[in-house]
Amino acid sequence: MFEGLANLSELKLHGNEIEDIPNNISMLPALKVFDISSNKVETIPGELSDCHKLKELNLKSNPISDRRLLKLIDHKKDRNKSNSEAEEDTNSVEYKFILNVTHAPENFKVLIMNSVKSVREHLVACIIQNKLHDTVCEKRNVATIATHDFNKFPPGNLIYTTCPPKELMIVPLNRGTSMSGAQLFSRLQIEANNLRKERKRNTYSGIHKYLYLIEGKPLYPCLLNDKKEVISFPPITNSDISKIEIGTTKIFIEVTSSVSQFVCKNVLDTLIKEMVFLFEKDLDVLQVKTVDHEEHLKTVYPAKTDLIFDKSVPIKISRE
Repeated sequence: MFEGLANLSELKLHGNEIEDIPNNISMLPALKVFDISSNKVETIPGELSDCHKLKELNLKSNPISDRRLLKLIDHKKDRNKSNSEAEEDTNSVEYKFILNVTHAPENFKVLIMNSVKSVREHLVACIIQNKLHDTVCEKRNVATIATHDFNKFPPGNLIYTTCPPKELMIVPLNRGTSMSGAQLFSRLQIEANNLRKERKRNTYSGIHKYLYLIEGKPLYPCLLNDKKEVISFPPITNSDISKIEIGTTKIFIEVTSSVSQFVCKNVLDTLIKEMVFLFEKDLDVLQVKTVDHEEHLKTVYPAKTDLIFDKSVPIKISRE
């Protein structure tokens, strides 16, 4: 369908009763603007994330079947505002906080392996520099937020990959003992059943209500440091070896999703904004690059099209 269109940079299909976005959308590597609003699209193919130059994506007014994604689209702020419009907005806003965005370090990136495509494909990350105590991790059905003490990472890159449940070895957060992914799943399942009986309810609570997301999976997603130690097992838990403490000065934040990179970025934008308001401090945000197994760039976060807030939000973005 897209043969011979490798240089196409804008695709505007507003209001054409289109029902599907073809999986070979990734054959448009130069695509920067994609407007498919007011159509009949129900699902978003994961291949859309392979359009690495895509800056403007308009999915509004489509009957998206995933209600959580639909809610994010409907409540999403205008991320595609032009620079001139953004400058006009600054004239009417009294800023209270500043987000200083600096370039990604050349000696650090996240390598995303092919195997995660069938499990939990998308990951976006950044580094927050400040003395913060904790953050929030919710709505794991859509995306999972994980936080780490960046200074506890050994020098080198991170690898986002998969492992068979019995081979994935992790020291779960606040548990202190190394165990396999399969053992952790089993233990959490027992805990969940005991809690359900104790509270005489038919539903699970806490971390246990997310077990179904990995149940029966032949491979589990995991994030490894340069020593090949598992530091994150999304969407279940982080590792104790990189946990945040009171003295933490650099926080590495990863957001993973099986839905899209758009979801990951939306969650990170919201999280960073809430962190500023929660701690009432300016924040320094260091970009993080993700690349594929062939070292081709997938994302840089936050890019210029990220952290675009409504003009009523008193946060000024200072970009290096």
